[in-house]
Amino acid sequence: MDSFVIYSIPVLAVISNGFNVIIFGKLVKDKMTGISENQKQQRRMKWQAMYIQTVIQDFLPVMDIINFNLISGLINSPLWYFVFSTLSFVCIYTIDGAVMMFFYTNFGVYCCGGKGPKKSSTFVSGVQNVRAI
Repeated sequence: MDSFVIYSIPVLAVISNGFNVIIFGKLVKDKMTGISENQKQQRRMKWQAMYIQTVIQDFLPVMDIINFNLISGLINSPLWYFVFSTLSFVCIYTIDGAVMMFFYTNFGVYCCGGKGPKKSSTFVSGVQNVRAI
């Protein structure tokens, strides 16, 4: 049973990414009519980013299974098993959260030393000039 789980998760990840490649190809090849070239390019860039994110997140469980079943058994000590398993689980979910932050926020801009988008504010007064009658 244990070897079945170890081999089935990578196989399912490869199948899932195969479907992702098919969907990505359809989205890129699909004719987008009625929108400008700039909008087409923006949509393609968004789809590419979503595809990369999906591939990374689909292979995180594979990394988790490899860490838990293969690497944690290298040293036969309960302390090693506890520490390694705990750190493995924490790292996998941290990487998953970091991938989400990178693709859904401007984290990449701030992390790499770039300046964020310029913010501007406009003050709108609630007081109106009223003429006396």
